[in-house]
Amino acid sequence: MKRALVVIVLVTLIPLIVFSSLIHTAEDGVIRGTIKSYRDGVLTFQLAAARVDVDLDIAKVLKISFDEKTIRGQGLVMKNGLNIPYTILVSIEDGKAIFALPFGMMYVDSLEKLAFLNTQDFTELSLPEEKDFLVETVTEAKFEAALEKAEGDGYHFASPYGTLIVPASHITKMRIGQGPYSESGTTLPGNVVIDGAIHSFDGKYHTLKTDFGEIKVLAGALNSWVNEAPGDPIEAESFLIFKNLQQVTGSVRNWSSGTVEYATPWGALQIPQNEIAQIIMGKSIGLQITTTPSGADVSFDGEPTGKSPVLISTLTEGKHTLAVSMPGYRTVEREVYTTPMMYSQIEVVLEYGNFWETKTPMPTARSSHGAVVCDGRIYAIGGFDGNSRLNRVEAYDPATDGWTEVAPMPTARSSIAAVLCQDRIYVIGGHDGSKRLSKVEAYDPASNAWTTVSPMETARNSLTAVAYEERIYVIGGFDGSKSQSRVDVYDPRTDKWSSAAPMPTARYGLAAVVYGGRIYAMGGNDGSVRLDRVEVYDPATDGWTEVAPMPTAREWLTAVVYGERIYAIGGYSGSVSNRVEVYDPANDSWIEAVPMSAGREWFAAVVSEDWIYAVGGSDGKNHLNRVEAYNPAGIPPVASSTEVADDLADRAEFDLRLVVVAPITADFYRGESHDLEIELVGPTAFKGSFENVASGDLAIATIASLKAGTYEIRTKWGDASRTWTVELNDGESTVRFMM
Repeated sequence: MKRALVVIVLVTLIPLIVFSSLIHTAEDGVIRGTIKSYRDGVLTFQLAAARVDVDLDIAKVLKISFDEKTIRGQGLVMKNGLNIPYTILVSIEDGKAIFALPFGMMYVDSLEKLAFLNTQDFTELSLPEEKDFLVETVTEAKFEAALEKAEGDGYHFASPYGTLIVPASHITKMRIGQGPYSESGTTLPGNVVIDGAIHSFDGKYHTLKTDFGEIKVLAGALNSWVNEAPGDPIEAESFLIFKNLQQVTGSVRNWSSGTVEYATPWGALQIPQNEIAQIIMGKSIGLQITTTPSGADVSFDGEPTGKSPVLISTLTEGKHTLAVSMPGYRTVEREVYTTPMMYSQIEVVLEYGNFWETKTPMPTARSSHGAVVCDGRIYAIGGFDGNSRLNRVEAYDPATDGWTEVAPMPTARSSIAAVLCQDRIYVIGGHDGSKRLSKVEAYDPASNAWTTVSPMETARNSLTAVAYEERIYVIGGFDGSKSQSRVDVYDPRTDKWSSAAPMPTARYGLAAVVYGGRIYAMGGNDGSVRLDRVEVYDPATDGWTEVAPMPTAREWLTAVVYGERIYAIGGYSGSVSNRVEVYDPANDSWIEAVPMSAGREWFAAVVSEDWIYAVGGSDGKNHLNRVEAYNPAGIPPVASSTEVADDLADRAEFDLRLVVVAPITADFYRGESHDLEIELVGPTAFKGSFENVASGDLAIATIASLKAGTYEIRTKWGDASRTWTVELNDGESTVRFMM
């Protein structure tokens, strides 16, 4: 019957290393030489007495004393005293060795760690039947389960009641059956104890990391593993004891229809009531609150209790109000029911972004003002507070959610345009309470000072402005008699104005943004009706075109660019609107997004740190100091696509040698030969095919200019195939895989 195929993939850049040894032969006695390699049944070494390489059939070799002292033993003896009596030598290359085991393989990273090898006398073993592990944990749980895999998040155990994912730090011991097994290290068949830990399990093979290299062990062949450095003991909320005397720890989440839903620290189990002997409460009594992500602020009946995870220990029977909040995440409020002297757990998953979150309000309520982002701060400038025009400037720091006041504008005014250009904030036009203005004033955040620059040709208010290629485009507005279509262009470098092609539609109370090298002007009022029209100006051709109109005609709105879309927000459409409509330039279409919590007009909006901020304005009755923030993506901040692209471009290239060893385990596919195919799918593509590779033979390929990154490694040998996903980088020395 065929057993599992064993294939190893080695990636190495280490130069040739040789070691002096005593080679005992059947015909020539003892030969001293430096072993250079072993492959295809041929041992190559250099005679100590002469600089001559000798090839020797391994069948003529009785034993090898690597340390030139040890001359007895069965199988392999390491210098650290470890004896593995059932090893079969597969290969020696570059000072390293590979051995077949009855249940897997062993990779030794240096011949210097070997003491003795008996090539003729080794123990024959039959593979044990695969059984479940008995797992003991830092919570005092003890249960039997099948190990499905082990990876970064922990050991995945399958039980009749559900899957448990247990971190390595929570495991104190794993063993199969009654042993024999050691109380330390890892016990292999034949009571061989190695000082190594389980690094991973892929569903078929355990990978053990040792001080001499690595061992691959077939599932069922690992007798026990004792964790030499488990985590600190964890106090159990309760103990559920089965009738077979196994036990798990956690809390009862639900009990109905003869089934107990029991939440362990590693997953929930559905346990038939008739299999439970008893449930014993631990010392912790109360309501455990955990959140994803952790660190959220938790309050209970309006009283703060700390940051999650938190145990609310003093409970009365009945209904309570639980609230969980965290900056950038939607606040969760829910009713919970508690019972004295019982433990229960609630997990809250918080939603990031994709809603409007209230921020610290402005110190000054205002509308018809401007807002600009500079160096991570949002500047609210001028406006009208219901009594007078303002020259006040207040700066908001999203990192602290706090406001400070900076130098006021020289001229108090409202209905302005404000824009950032060349690290200075320009405030343009507006109304001072008695007249419309052509005045332009510039603020330097670095010096906290204002200067006056050349005025516009035409005084107007309710205009808009954008910056593009170090120039400012001032668009539309109202001059006191009619709506404006004019576009004036200011160059801060020369302090001079020029004219661009006017908009096809004169309007005031409009919004404008720059996207893809073009200026989008939208909404407003032409003097008689509110507009849904969107017109696009191309500075390269000094011409205008029309695109799909907004779904809602409105004035006194704002607009921002977020990602690859344009957001038209709020305004007046017959009533004060909270509507957010999103334009996709790629397909010339509009969709709706999450509306603001309340309607507003005559307000300002900006984008800062992946959030859209709506600042101040009017609700139709009151001037507002309200500030809301919205993250349309609903995803916590990550590296930008540009940063990711730069990272990929900067990845080092390196040359690797790929060594594939066909099946090597004793009696697995012995005597068979097949073509061996290897494929790498990732930043650098590679395919290799090696004809007629016999069991135990090596296939070697050199891959030049390999880029670091994530790869799928696909292997096929005869009717066996397997795929792994791995990270390869220029720091890799050895990577191994088995089929």
